[in-house]
Amino acid sequence: MNDSTPSPRPPRSAFGLLAAAALLPALALLGSSSTAAATAAPAKPQAVPARAASAETRSCGRSGCHPDITSQWQSSSHSAGLDSPWYKATLESAKRSGEGTAAWCAGCHEPTTAPATATATAPAAGVSCRSCHVAKPQKASSRKKDRCELKAVPHPEPAAAATCDGCHRGAVDETVNGYRWLRLFDDRKAWDPDNDANPSRIRYLWQSPGCLDCHMPRVASRDAGGEGGSVRSHRFAAANTALPVFRGDRAQLQAVTDFLRDSRLTVDLFAMTHGSPAGAPPAPRVGSSEDVWGPLDRIPATVRRGESNRLDVVVRSRSVGHRFPGGKGDLGEVWLEVKAVDDKGRVIFWSGRADETSPVDPGAHFLRTVWTDEKGERVERHELWRARVAAWRQLIEPGAPHVARFRMDVPAEAGDRITVTASLRYRKLAWDFHRQVFAALGQAPPPLPITTLAEGSARLAVVEAGAALPDMGAPAGGDPAGNAERWNDYAVGLALQGDFPASRKAFDRVLALEPDHADALTNLALSVQSLSDAMDLLERVVKLDPRQARARYYLGGTKREGTHYDEALAQFRAAAELFPGDAEIRREIAATLLLKQDFPAAVAELERVLAVDPENAAAHLALRQAWRAQGNKENAERHLKLYERYQEDRAAQAWKKAFLASHPDDAREQAGIHEHRSGSLR
Repeated sequence: MNDSTPSPRPPRSAFGLLAAAALLPALALLGSSSTAAATAAPAKPQAVPARAASAETRSCGRSGCHPDITSQWQSSSHSAGLDSPWYKATLESAKRSGEGTAAWCAGCHEPTTAPATATATAPAAGVSCRSCHVAKPQKASSRKKDRCELKAVPHPEPAAAATCDGCHRGAVDETVNGYRWLRLFDDRKAWDPDNDANPSRIRYLWQSPGCLDCHMPRVASRDAGGEGGSVRSHRFAAANTALPVFRGDRAQLQAVTDFLRDSRLTVDLFAMTHGSPAGAPPAPRVGSSEDVWGPLDRIPATVRRGESNRLDVVVRSRSVGHRFPGGKGDLGEVWLEVKAVDDKGRVIFWSGRADETSPVDPGAHFLRTVWTDEKGERVERHELWRARVAAWRQLIEPGAPHVARFRMDVPAEAGDRITVTASLRYRKLAWDFHRQVFAALGQAPPPLPITTLAEGSARLAVVEAGAALPDMGAPAGGDPAGNAERWNDYAVGLALQGDFPASRKAFDRVLALEPDHADALTNLALSVQSLSDAMDLLERVVKLDPRQARARYYLGGTKREGTHYDEALAQFRAAAELFPGDAEIRREIAATLLLKQDFPAAVAELERVLAVDPENAAAHLALRQAWRAQGNKENAERHLKLYERYQEDRAAQAWKKAFLASHPDDAREQAGIHEHRSGSLR
């Protein structure tokens, strides 16, 4: 089996049984879920001419009321309109597709500007003050310092997330793409069953965080109205490192870089396998339980000359409140760069090589989304109106780990020690897109900064072929609890890829270090093959810690599979009390109520699901049946139509298959379990 072959289906596990049980009610009912009882969206301000919108925003600083906030906003990505060459190029491409497509782009990039009024000399105002602060223009005062063009009334903070949702949950429909409704990205809803990075469907419960604490922290300010001399920062520091470089704004670039590097993710070059003959084909992707040694910094890690070792890297999302990477996953580049250098200074392995004026090694391990159209061709240049299905997406859920595997051949002439460094690298824009934008302008593409988000390293001793290896089975030093946590992250990452045999062995290592490790016991329950064994493990966890919501969530699934519906409901509801904003728990409660034929209660729960996730196709399917069972044909028909609107097109898998068949690098990434070899060392 070569590297480009997609992995076979993961082996059967108890979680597979639980997942199937969770889907049974929806499949049996052939229906869809509930009405969009979404929270009330803030009032949308009326569009104004571009020049007027720009004047309003400038007046907020000119008036003397908010000079700091206005200055921060002017540095932020929210201020970018047609002065951004990347947005301008995408907008021009959208206009060629149709005015509806262009209006869709402008709806977020110029939300309060009448699009027809934006020109080269009067550019759009970007996401202006009016966009987030519902307000009415006021008559200018006779006093110069009070001449405000806009009287801003801030949203109360609880509504801020709903304000952000309008643009940070992106979707298109047939008026834009001439096809159908399609979700493109979602920075508010963490769980998505079509995330290819999680074929096992194991999930971490997630409470939707507020957007402001991370992206608008309080900063000292001289502006009027600040609490205790502070205001919410309007730099909106997040991930755009390209715009401040283009503008020459060093302060904004530093703010964004500091934000990206603020320990939000970690990289652990954690484990390696026994040596095998260099150049030998890789071990079977699924079902192999190859022994590994780790953590590499706690053992006398040693390799032999002329042999091949697999190196396993664990990336962990620590404090990212949404999937990583967030936003438009096709636009930027996040990848792992793994480089090995011996003590002679010679590079012997390098995957993910790139600099600020080059594309990334195509054989690198990427975290991103790749879209294809109905012809099986890659959607490039951010033309998302052409997108039909995600050919693959590899993202990290909030709080979850992710494992990447690299195959390093140790040369016969290698030195006595090898230093391996794994770096999580980020570039705001894919190089090919950036290059095409500036080629259209007749300019050479300027360098784009590459930011190292996190890094880990290990030193490997090198011995002769056939030499004895030291005992690497028992880590020396380090906190046992810390080692247990690292083994657990590794085990979870393997399970998320569907490699249950390897994950079970790793979970055993966790429990050897910490027998009552609740998360490891929960995860082990999801990777065993016996439902009764899974139930025993989950009940043990709940007894150890009644607040283990994940254990209760999965215990509810095992109880329901055993037709103990009331016990299942008790577990699901206990989990919902701990994570009240998690829509999937509510959907599991509704699925159980449907099995009990308590249709009014099921409708109430499904309405709560749609309040969080109005486009949840499975919820609409279940609601259709719940209403039909109560004789309400009108509501049943409405939810059937909504289900048909939000479910994936059945033809999409054929387009995806056609794309992967002709793109081997993408096919490798789409396979959950795969290895990366060194790129060119020249």
